[in-house]
Amino acid sequence: MWLSEGAGSAGLSRHNCVIITAMLAIGFFVVALIYSAVGFGGGSTYIALLALSGHPAEVIPLIALPCNIAVVSVGSYLAVHRRDFDWRLSVPFFVTSVWVARVRPSGFSSQDSSRCRQS
Repeated sequence: MWLSEGAGSAGLSRHNCVIITAMLAIGFFVVALIYSAVGFGGGSTYIALLALSGHPAEVIPLIALPCNIAVVSVGSYLAVHRRDFDWRLSVPFFVTSVWVARVRPSGFSSQDSSRCRQS
């Protein structure tokens, strides 16, 4: 198991791994409740919990991203289902955000930003 291999010279016992996993599950649930109450997903807190529990950096995004997407998806579904979501107001933001993410504004390149950092 990855926790017992990389947790120092003595390693963690199987019992401690179960306790850590249970604490993470409870932490994720509490974070999801608190963040979803205000319309967020809690992704940065999932990352912090996983990092503090000793998970390898390679697996942290693989766990945190689906949890964040699940919480935001449930909140989005509930907002649309309760008719708290105004499509006419939101569609222009969706369209322009996709356009801005795909099309680089003229006159800006990654070299320009690197020159700003060197100054």
